[in-house]
Amino acid sequence: MIIKVAQMGIPAPLSRSGITEMGLRLGRQLGVTLIARAKGRHFLVYNGAENIHIDA
Repeated sequence: MIIKVAQMGIPAPLSRSGITEMGLRLGRQLGVTLIARAKGRHFLVYNGAENIHIDA
């Protein structure tokens, strides 16, 4: 999935479930910001946290 996201030029996909170790490695190599385990107002940023700007 990360390869498809990178090919489509999507900078930060959002997932309700977790990510795999292979997905994390690929995301780091391809420069994709990975956001997962999103539920309501809560989420985890696995890669690319410097690209996330949170408005309080």
